[in-house]
Amino acid sequence: MKKKMMFIYNAHEEKARIRSKLVEIIEVFVQAGYEITVMPMQKQGDAIAFVREKEEYFELVVCSGSDVTLTEAITGMLQCKHKVPIGYIPCGSTNDLARGLKIPSNMVKAAHTAAVGDVFAYDVGRFNGEIFLYAAAFALFTDVSCEVRREMKSVHDRMLFLLEKMKRQTKIKSYHLKVRFDDVEIEDDFVFGTITNSRTLGGFRRITGQDVALDDGLFEVILVKLPKSLFEIRKTQVSLRTRIVDPTYIYCFKTSKVTFEATEEIPWTWDGESDAFYQKVEIENLNKALEIKIPPKK
Repeated sequence: MKKKMMFIYNAHEEKARIRSKLVEIIEVFVQAGYEITVMPMQKQGDAIAFVREKEEYFELVVCSGSDVTLTEAITGMLQCKHKVPIGYIPCGSTNDLARGLKIPSNMVKAAHTAAVGDVFAYDVGRFNGEIFLYAAAFALFTDVSCEVRREMKSVHDRMLFLLEKMKRQTKIKSYHLKVRFDDVEIEDDFVFGTITNSRTLGGFRRITGQDVALDDGLFEVILVKLPKSLFEIRKTQVSLRTRIVDPTYIYCFKTSKVTFEATEEIPWTWDGESDAFYQKVEIENLNKALEIKIPPKK
């Protein structure tokens, strides 16, 4: 009997691109021995509903779209009793997770990975009850317009924005936070922070360490303190650019769970897509919660 696959694609994200490759993608799935049910998304939340309502009928779920589409499919899968692997065909504007897992950017090659690739147990995050895939970040952006914030989708864009403000010695808004993890409490003024499960921090490779694993149940956390002088600004710049973390200016640690409590609501973004304000945030690592298809070992 043929294996059964649910193929979800976003009918509105990069619509023309997925349409031009749809026949080739389905041919890849058929050649791999799958009987395919195609589920086009029409609105936000569709992928969650598709997966949750039909999970017992399929041995593989494949989704195509941006990281937002993937997050929906994963959210639905985590709500299911019968969990199956998820394949991903990236066609959004950032696709950071796909790059981190070495999933091909070519959509047909990514379809082949989804069909015949290896299964990898990947850690995902929970942010105040919501699922995120690889990065959450806070602060820095209340003094720029919503339009500019939306353009700075990736952590990479926002890190560069921070460095540029430091370079120009522009006043940077800071936030006073209590940060708790394990048996440690930090209280300080911060201009930026990020919680990641990734070998890169928005394109800044190895800044979170040489021994980053995507399935160890731990986040890599970096918190940038408020520079109090021109000297400290320059030292912080050097630390970020050289990827050598100086604990005098930047906190860096690993943890499975961390809470942030601010004296006011501060801006947060996760996976480069969502912007919202919170005064208290709890982030938890869900160890190996997701089975995702990656390129097979040669």
